[in-house]
Amino acid sequence: MKNNLSKGMITLLILGLIYCITACATPNSSPHVVLVSVDGLRPEIYLEADRLGLKMPTLRKMMTQGTYAEKVRGVFPTLTYPSHTSLVTGVTPARHGIITNRTPDGAHRVHASAIKATTLWQAAHRKGLTTASVAWPVTVGADIDFLIPENPESGAPTLTGALRLGSTPGLFDTLESELGPIKLPAFNAPGAVAKLDTAVTSIAARLLIDEKPNLLLVHLLDADEQQHAHGPDSAQAHRAFEAIDGHIGALLQAVRQAGIAQSTTIVVVGDHGFAGIHTSISVPALLAQAGSYQGKEFNLSRLTIYATGGAAALYAADPTDKKLAEFISSRIAPYLENHYAAYLRVYTPEDLAGEGGFPGALLALTAAPGYAFTRKATVEGVFSPSTQKGTHGFAPDMPEMATGFIIMGPGVYQNKSLPILHITTVAPVIAHILNLKLDATAPSSVEKEIFRSDGK
Repeated sequence: MKNNLSKGMITLLILGLIYCITACATPNSSPHVVLVSVDGLRPEIYLEADRLGLKMPTLRKMMTQGTYAEKVRGVFPTLTYPSHTSLVTGVTPARHGIITNRTPDGAHRVHASAIKATTLWQAAHRKGLTTASVAWPVTVGADIDFLIPENPESGAPTLTGALRLGSTPGLFDTLESELGPIKLPAFNAPGAVAKLDTAVTSIAARLLIDEKPNLLLVHLLDADEQQHAHGPDSAQAHRAFEAIDGHIGALLQAVRQAGIAQSTTIVVVGDHGFAGIHTSISVPALLAQAGSYQGKEFNLSRLTIYATGGAAALYAADPTDKKLAEFISSRIAPYLENHYAAYLRVYTPEDLAGEGGFPGALLALTAAPGYAFTRKATVEGVFSPSTQKGTHGFAPDMPEMATGFIIMGPGVYQNKSLPILHITTVAPVIAHILNLKLDATAPSSVEKEIFRSDGK
């Protein structure tokens, strides 16, 4: 009797141990992806850190322990919101619908409901995976489990209020109870965006430790802010990149602290590069001059004008206005090509279809290096001094618009460089890791270049 009881107890202990091991291992054995976007990341920031005098220990370590791209070709236009939406859908702006940062009336395109393609978080939910997002663009109202969206349209007077509004109910209060009060100033206050990046990192790290989401999206902004204000190669921009490298290091530490390091892939990406600028080109003044040259006054009210830094686009206010389309095609486009070839490039609707940008536009323009477009009719005429030192939005084939990509995790080749990727490849690569189905799939050759066939 005593022996039978002992055997029974041993059996129960073994079964309990097996259950405990299985239950404890399950959260860590499922795949996790942390996708970190560094707004305005240029590949030379990690490829040429020594030459630039940059201290980037985290990204350099990721390069040696993972795979990285020498350059990533962006979408057209190379803007934050279209690019970030391509990063999570794998398709171009013409397909996903976020064609610019702002609507014609100037409002930011913040609502996830405007996205017309399947997103990573939607695909993850279909698989029963958990999702989280901190300050990722175009996520207001997104079906994300732990959501703190980027929301410049919130109307809140401070960045703290903007983060809170639109976040998952109760999440912000829970985070403050653990992290302490999150106090951030208004967006235009000195150093505000750097402080925002610090807060975003703390929030994302807490979510990793507490919730261990299968997919976490994080957006860090200050490098973009500093490159706009001071130029791509400014000391301020370099300091921002070094601080962001530290933030990424903190996220890696949070992954280890969460106990999911063995099952987590870290992907660091950019959305666009950056180019220095010195002169603004007024699109209204340019069109008025072109119309006058044709011997007739050009009524700009017939047009909707987008001026997005390095690119501009013209849409008919009335899509049925065939005469306007003909006038733009036959008269305005040739004039601009003949008289302003040194300052801009003209894109026809056929050109745009090939680029996957500005769908339905009558015409688009990209600026030459050093120049950027404005919708303002300036007193100086077509040209005026730029108020910014750097910008983006240019054609993706402009060398300065190349951005970056580094991936590190289970099954990823170590210390391997890829000559070039397209930004639309990122989402399918993540879908491959999490076994998700998107509207677009990554070419198998790309997956073979990144992941070892033996999975080690």
